[in-house]
Amino acid sequence: MKTWEYPINYYRFYIGFLFPLGILSLSYFRVLRAVGKSAGTQTAQKTRIKYLVTSTIVIFLVCFSPYHVFLLVRTVFERDCAFIENIFNYYHFSLLLTSFNCVADPALYCFISENAQKGIQKAQDACTRVFCCCSKSHGRFSTHSTEMVVTHDNVKGTSVVTLLQQIKTEV
Repeated sequence: MKTWEYPINYYRFYIGFLFPLGILSLSYFRVLRAVGKSAGTQTAQKTRIKYLVTSTIVIFLVCFSPYHVFLLVRTVFERDCAFIENIFNYYHFSLLLTSFNCVADPALYCFISENAQKGIQKAQDACTRVFCCCSKSHGRFSTHSTEMVVTHDNVKGTSVVTLLQQIKTEV
């Protein structure tokens, strides 16, 4: 690392990481305080907001902390090529995590909405019905099928309609 890069890396650590983390934390703390004092907000909504705020800060820390810590470690300890060779893969993985934030935050905001949760629940229920592998009581079930055949003659020939009915009984 060149000498002129040291101050830039410190600047990136403080202004690019600690400053935004401080602003984010302070802002969300004030949001939580305002929501906590709000008489019109239901308890369930307050809990949801608390989880959203906590998740947003955790996502920020998971995505940006590793890169900035490695940046700081490189600035302080990197004096030869052997050091960078030892942390090369970790450093680049931490760089990859910074891009993950672009996906994680929108996904979080999507899944926190009630409509998305209802859609996920409907999809889960549909999968449960199709695969019959999960139940709400987690009991053991025996499944048997009955077959009902309806035969009906018409001018062109005989058509047969087969109806399968699956019955689940708890064992």
